[in-house]
Amino acid sequence: RDQLLRQIDADTMAVGAVNSTICGISSGKMNFGVFSLPNAAAIDAAVGVLVKCTNALPYTVTLTQGNSAAYALRRMGYAPNKIDYNIFRDAARTQVWGDGTGGSFIVAGTGNGLQQWLVAYGRIPAAQAAINPGTYTDTLYAYVNY
Repeated sequence: RDQLLRQIDADTMAVGAVNSTICGISSGKMNFGVFSLPNAAAIDAAVGVLVKCTNALPYTVTLTQGNSAAYALRRMGYAPNKIDYNIFRDAARTQVWGDGTGGSFIVAGTGNGLQQWLVAYGRIPAAQAAINPGTYTDTLYAYVNY
């Protein structure tokens, strides 16, 4: 009888996948316009925050304090002067938008694969003291966490 000889060769097969679970965020500039202090009434502004996350992906959006030490009172500066203001997650301007600490709130949502608009509501409170004219600014960072 003839014996059959078999040969076996082996190689590795690479297997991989990319999880495309992603989120992105962008925001415009909140502009309170031109005004004079002291102000008898509050000065309000709003700006859109655009979030786009993968379908069904839960996310939260947080804001930093800016150049302030606390969320309770943010301040825009034009050295050496400051203007009090804050950013809120609700149109009634009662829930300070922050990172969930110090009495602040976050904004939560679920991605749908499309752009979703959130609104940041700003307010300069009434009765601020007269200060030097100038361009007052602050820089906050918006983060989408997923």
